[in-house]
Amino acid sequence: MGTKAAIKFADDNGTQAIVYTQYDGDPQGIQRMILRAIDEGLVWDLPRYEADEFAAGFIAANKKYSGGLRVLSTMSDLWCDFVYVVNFNSDLGEIGVTVGHCKGHDELDRPEYVFMWDGRLSTMHTAYAEDAA
Repeated sequence: MGTKAAIKFADDNGTQAIVYTQYDGDPQGIQRMILRAIDEGLVWDLPRYEADEFAAGFIAANKKYSGGLRVLSTMSDLWCDFVYVVNFNSDLGEIGVTVGHCKGHDELDRPEYVFMWDGRLSTMHTAYAEDAA
């Protein structure tokens, strides 16, 4: 059974691209997938960051490893274990990530998400684990 996640890539121009993954959607898995897209040179070198281009590179870098990646038009009514917002944080000079997870369902059986952590991609795997404990 996989760890389902939706990753919204967003940029300062208002562009957004949403990718769904069926597997490896925990913070360590998503960090690994983002870094793979960067390391394989499938996205622009930072500080150039375009949400749709980064999402395409993310899919290209990871589809061969885990499959189960899809582009979504919306996240409404989508149930996932985790949700993420990924952007370029110019103040930090690196990729920023916000991590959330499903806290249950509302009275209309729609999933509700709570965002628990916001920080640097480089520290996401340890910092989120410490904050979530």
